[in-house]
Amino acid sequence: MQLENISLFEDLTEKEIKEAEKHVRKHEFTKGEPLFSIYHEADSFFLILEGEVYIVRNEQTIAIRTPGEIIGEQSLIDNAPRSADAVSSIDTTCLEIFIGIFKNEVISNKIYKKLLATLSEKLREATLAKSVSFKREKAMRQQLRENNSIKDFEEIIRVLDKTIPHV
Repeated sequence: MQLENISLFEDLTEKEIKEAEKHVRKHEFTKGEPLFSIYHEADSFFLILEGEVYIVRNEQTIAIRTPGEIIGEQSLIDNAPRSADAVSSIDTTCLEIFIGIFKNEVISNKIYKKLLATLSEKLREATLAKSVSFKREKAMRQQLRENNSIKDFEEIIRVLDKTIPHV
């Protein structure tokens, strides 16, 4: 495995990469195959190398993750069960990184720094999605109030609920 060419591991020394390799496995998932399931305990997270993964909650896709993105890390960080399902939408190749990688303090610090950047990016994405959704809904409420069309408002909200991801 060529971990040194993957951004998650780019700050590791050659010796640290050899140690990290003991805790990493490459997996191939076929279309529709789950990577993990909601409410299950976590002992690993995934880095998508190729393909695409749907993050699903209550039978609704709440996010789509693509190559270079990390999924499943939150459950390791907060020691909580998985908060969603992860399902490959097409044939997908991932690295599964097991919790044992965090036993080495130096490696752990370097990996956590990368995971923190990933979480920050996801938080920004969620905040933006909520902000856009809120602004659209507010504008529509105002327009519908002016037109006295509550029935139209309810239809728009129903459509929005289906189209805008709830993060």
